Amino acid sequence: MASYWAARGGDVVYITLGAREAHLFFPHPEVLHVALGGRSPDTDTDTRTVGADSEGEHSEAASGAGASVAEAAGKLIERVAGRARRELARRFAELGVDVLLVFADAGGEALEAVAAARRCRLPVVAVAAADPAAAPARAYHKALRTADRAVATTERVARELQRTEPSPRHVETLPVPILQRVHETSGKAEAGGPQAREDAQGADQAEAAPLILAAGSLSPHNGFDLLLRAYARIRTDFPEWGLRIFGGGPEHGRLLALADELDLAHRVDFAGAVEDMPPAYAEAEVFALPSRSEVFALSLLEAMAGGLPAVAFDCPVGPRELVGHRSSGLLVPAGKVDLLAEALAKLITTPHLRRHIGRRARHAVAGHRAEVAMPRWEQLLQRVATRRGSGAGVLTGAQ
Repeated sequence: MASYWAARGGDVVYITLGAREAHLFFPHPEVLHVALGGRSPDTDTDTRTVGADSEGEHSEAASGAGASVAEAAGKLIERVAGRARRELARRFAELGVDVLLVFADAGGEALEAVAAARRCRLPVVAVAAADPAAAPARAYHKALRTADRAVATTERVARELQRTEPSPRHVETLPVPILQRVHETSGKAEAGGPQAREDAQGADQAEAAPLILAAGSLSPHNGFDLLLRAYARIRTDFPEWGLRIFGGGPEHGRLLALADELDLAHRVDFAGAVEDMPPAYAEAEVFALPSRSEVFALSLLEAMAGGLPAVAFDCPVGPRELVGHRSSGLLVPAGKVDLLAEALAKLITTPHLRRHIGRRARHAVAGHRAEVAMPRWEQLLQRVATRRGSGAGVLTGAQ
């Protein structure tokens, strides 16, 4: 979204609460990234707050005569939160922000951003980036409730928010946009899915091993350990098929060890995080999403837009709202490794099913194309900014 607006002349600032290294983001060069926070994300110190010396604050809070641990923790949280709000408010004013778009996960950072915006009288739209039913944190719900508008990216999340929010009109459902580059790179899929992709690559590349692709942060909820176990079950039946996993994260070492344990080290390529994913989708034949939980799987959306047939665990939220089983993908009961292996084998052994699902997947997500989805986001931000008196021309530079 930031790149889309920047490419069209808009002034976009992307603010992260934490060390810059914690955020793998490759935006348009005109997007300004401001990282508020300090220490490296690989330390045990929580870096998600702004302008706080954790050790000093803890010592001062804990030194109160007779203060319990709970009281000390409460004081620390209040002080850190207050500093975060003041620092964010200062940055908003310094940068000349007209409207704020906040992505709220289960942590408390979003509430600090919304509170800072309120301090500056800035209009703010908060996007539900966690499943409301699975994120009971008060800070998460308060951030969505106190924003001018709350946005859900799926109908399931919208229904949950409307059940808990004071007014259904406070919640809007908007599609997650995909950049045109995804469609352009994988345009061959329109003519016949993976088989057309193979034909277009020429004889030399057609001899390369067919690939199962997966992408996402290497963290427990994304379930790449489950994918490795499923792949181990089919490797002897399909020795020519490889597995490539894109992404980085805290589970990297454990996943490498598991691949060794399953005797997959020579069959699985951990490709790391890359700046340009569309060519990776174009090189694969099948996409796998083994997540234990999701809110909205952007990698699945992009793979489908690229014409890739996908297999996904049927999480309570996310995949089932994108994938029609056996129509635009295959859904597998969550966590069932044996069924995931069977679904992968089904796509491997049935080329016509891969082509059919690839074509249907591409059309199923057409509403997420940037040129379709982004005008709706622009209209919402414009309405909120105008209503709050932030100026009717807030998005003029990006239109």
